[in-house]
Amino acid sequence: GARGGRTQQLAASDIDHSAAEEARCVGLLHSCQTWLELRDGQENNIVITSPEEDAHEIVNKNITLPESGAQIGDGVWSVLQESCKYGLADLRSCGKPKHWPVCTGVSCTTR
Repeated sequence: GARGGRTQQLAASDIDHSAAEEARCVGLLHSCQTWLELRDGQENNIVITSPEEDAHEIVNKNITLPESGAQIGDGVWSVLQESCKYGLADLRSCGKPKHWPVCTGVSCTTR
């Protein structure tokens, strides 16, 4: 019999800019920011060490995060993509969101 639905082929550009995908990526950004305790609009030091006993630094970066709702610079985004994957918030498959999430992480609760 007749069935509903149709085959949908997504182009790469469709995936990056869909509302659902952006929401997913912003959610990952939120969780990564919470994990690293990063503060909006301030300089943050990100240090991530390996789990082995002879722990070595995998990431050691200083970045200044955008203010709440501001645009995200490419440099900041690439550092977050590199750092967040260790915290189970892998942003490497995400397109850069247009704006930093409005009021996120530690800075909201401390204002």
